[in-house]
Amino acid sequence: MDLKDFMEIYRDNNSDNLPKMKHKYGAERLKQFLSGLKSSFYESINLIDAAGQQLVFLPEKVRPHADSFKLLHAQGPSVRTFGQKAMEDETAATFDIEGIDYNRESVRRIFAGYAPSNKMEQRIAGMKRGIEYIGDQRNTINEEHLFRLYKLAIWDSLKPEHKLLPNSFYRHDTVTVTDGTKALHTGLSHKKLPVSMKRLISYMQTGDKDELRKAAIIHFYLSYVHPYFDGNGRMARLMQMWYLIQRGYPGTMHVSLSKYIEATRRKYYRAFEQIEENAKISGVIDVTPFLKYMNENVYDQLPLEFPYRKSIEDYTDLVREGAVTEKERDLWQFVMSAYGSDEFSTKQLEKDFQNVAYATVRSFVMKFEDKGLLSRQSYGNRNKYRISVD
Repeated sequence: MDLKDFMEIYRDNNSDNLPKMKHKYGAERLKQFLSGLKSSFYESINLIDAAGQQLVFLPEKVRPHADSFKLLHAQGPSVRTFGQKAMEDETAATFDIEGIDYNRESVRRIFAGYAPSNKMEQRIAGMKRGIEYIGDQRNTINEEHLFRLYKLAIWDSLKPEHKLLPNSFYRHDTVTVTDGTKALHTGLSHKKLPVSMKRLISYMQTGDKDELRKAAIIHFYLSYVHPYFDGNGRMARLMQMWYLIQRGYPGTMHVSLSKYIEATRRKYYRAFEQIEENAKISGVIDVTPFLKYMNENVYDQLPLEFPYRKSIEDYTDLVREGAVTEKERDLWQFVMSAYGSDEFSTKQLEKDFQNVAYATVRSFVMKFEDKGLLSRQSYGNRNKYRISVD
């Protein structure tokens, strides 16, 4: 195939949909095109598929937006804790993606520190424990810690038949993903899981020139091998976050990646399906469709997540000048973590923060409004506040 013919297919907007390309260009031309990709364009990933071949992707088609790196590198309101509002959103969204029953009030209760009162809240508490676990950088990535994460986040919500055997890190039988009517994907043979998962752990323990892309590959691969009978999707999304946190992206704990996935859920699942369909033609697992999905629908949307960056910078200046008391610092970090861009009242802040006098809360709100860090909205005789946006 000459270069002109090759580039015609390569530049086609549907080039990552091989069934469509086969219909449009014919089987022989597509075969020649794929041969060119394999010899000169694909980049290998040090992870293996069911046939023992390395996964691949097309690097030129999957470059994340630079602002995504900046946001996730940002310290957020505090590196000492996760953003409560963001992680409430993360929990709700990851349940929505899988169609798991919950209610938002229970999510708020559990993240506020209340004990679970039913099975639904036990499942929420599991996600909270999992998020807290990956948020602690002392919990480095290894096989034992991965098993610990699964026990914390997923175990209590499992049916008895879905629990792992004693002394086993992974499932001991076949698992198939269905849409209720037909099989969509069969996880890796349980006999191959120990080797493939050790390889994944090793892959996660090293850095990369493009950390966001690698995090997305990790997300895809855990879903592909499906090492558990249940909870694979939640674990894949947690592992994407875990890798980024370990590689020095603390802002990951102050945004909800799953919120963007939930909003484009059909595209998310379609990316997995597209890779499976393409592999039947190409003979390789090319993860480019999933990486493109993550870039366009998640990473490239993140710069919109912190519309109050100037408020954070102004607050930092006040701290540097010694103009913020310790109690005000604690209240500001709580507002950033618990409310994010949501409104709150002084009474609500007093109730949620606890162990603080109302006069202290009111003084804090008035001072930070005067400094331009908080803005006020009046509703009749009631005032509500929120972090000032840029």
